[in-house]
Amino acid sequence: SRRQRQMCIREGAYIALRDPLNEIRSWIAFQFLQRVELVILYISEPYPELEESLHDSIEKGLVELKNYQWPRTGIHGRIQCSNQYAQINMCFYTNRHRVKWMILCDIDEYVYSMTYPFNLQLAVNYYDQLGITAFIVSIGFFFDLDPSQYHVDENLTTLYRNEHFSNGTQFEAYPYRLSINETGRTKIAVKDSFNGLLRNHDYIPSRNRT
Repeated sequence: SRRQRQMCIREGAYIALRDPLNEIRSWIAFQFLQRVELVILYISEPYPELEESLHDSIEKGLVELKNYQWPRTGIHGRIQCSNQYAQINMCFYTNRHRVKWMILCDIDEYVYSMTYPFNLQLAVNYYDQLGITAFIVSIGFFFDLDPSQYHVDENLTTLYRNEHFSNGTQFEAYPYRLSINETGRTKIAVKDSFNGLLRNHDYIPSRNRT
């Protein structure tokens, strides 16, 4: 049987054509620096260039692409909010037999440990020893754009992203060298034994948990 992986990061929001290849590739590279063993991306629309670009990582079993082209009504505000809860829970409950821990985050969010730099496995092992099956992590955007304006102007957001990738300030090997705009949002790290409901920024444990 296939060895259960220690750590998987799952990309929380939809991957769409508006997400640049260089941004996705840089985000994946950062996960590998953190000793993440598997990255799962959920694709919301046909993106053949992405599969071609990540071909080697896919062949090696380091990256998986999941077709997630569900109908989206848009009744809950931003388009990805319409069925993101279903996506998050489906990812966890269909993959938890393959991984010991999973972190749920987006490609513009970089999760790292200040206590265990470049080793998220040691970070989750700490909580594992305490018997914790899920915990919240704070996040920040690595952009100069004011977080309060992040979703106000999509064109401005894209402009800032492309500018950072062009001049090399978006991704560096050592995250503390980057200026971080705190958003106040949180993401979830969850163990395979967790039972309950996962949401975008928090979770509700099952009342019947043991």
